[in-house]
Amino acid sequence: MQIDVKTACEKLNAADNILILTHQRPDGDTLGAAFALLHVLIAAGKKARVSCHSGFPARYGFLCGGYAPDESFSPEFTVAVDVASLPLLCDDFEKHKGKIDMCIDHHKSNSMYAKFTLLDTDAAAACEIVYELIKGLGGKITTAVADAIFAGITTDTGCFKYSNVTARTHEIAADMIRFGANHAMINKIMFDTKSRGLLMVEQMILKNTKYYFDGRCAVIFLPSGLNERYQVLDDELDGISSFPARIAGVVAGVTIKASEDLSGKFRVSVRTASPVDASKICLSFGGGGHANAAGCTLAGTLEEVTEKLLAAIQKELESC
Repeated sequence: MQIDVKTACEKLNAADNILILTHQRPDGDTLGAAFALLHVLIAAGKKARVSCHSGFPARYGFLCGGYAPDESFSPEFTVAVDVASLPLLCDDFEKHKGKIDMCIDHHKSNSMYAKFTLLDTDAAAACEIVYELIKGLGGKITTAVADAIFAGITTDTGCFKYSNVTARTHEIAADMIRFGANHAMINKIMFDTKSRGLLMVEQMILKNTKYYFDGRCAVIFLPSGLNERYQVLDDELDGISSFPARIAGVVAGVTIKASEDLSGKFRVSVRTASPVDASKICLSFGGGGHANAAGCTLAGTLEEVTEKLLAAIQKELESC
């Protein structure tokens, strides 16, 4: 059932022992939304906990560094933030089926898996919705909350350069700066800091990028073992997904990453320029996301996965 902010606030006010779930391989929006909500709920006298199946990346230490959840915590109400579908939570997502009480999301591909869904597809980030929730709950925006919301907004908008940015996006970000968000530090960490290993990975990508459909589509492949070979962390590689879409003339940029466990599965990220819809491409493979940024997981050989993706991309290009 889809609900509004007022109803969501009522349900959170009535609940306690609230478990907040992020999607695996978390980004700034899912973590920002989770920790902003966590701080406000705890300040209201409730017990709450944030959980991510794949852990908290080191680069988000300014949000969750030092966070030590109470291991004796027993959830009574479960909220998923920035999670469009159950498979995004974890590989064994079936264990969560029917157990998510509320979902707070902004993806138009949301599968409505939760009992109650607070969905605003006009929001550039889930953190915009959490901001409205905090106001409805009467919560105080501390510096920690401001950092969390600003981080979610800036990362999901590409430092305010994506087409999902609205006047409201800037207004909320400005409010967070007024409340003490360290915007300069956050943007530097998110967009202006790269390890030497990551620069070497990018050099490799430049040499091996493949082009299709008269240069309108660019595909890069990330083999397994990059972490050890170049001494890079998983979350550093997440930014690589936007790499092919930056090339002039490319309207569909694709990143295919091999699984580290050699299971024959590939994580796929698609970045597009309007009117090409990335979410339509990924939705056909059980994934989802936004019109200009989406993802999915495919099984098979690299050749098989690439062929399937190119067929879906060609179909989308022809429909535009």
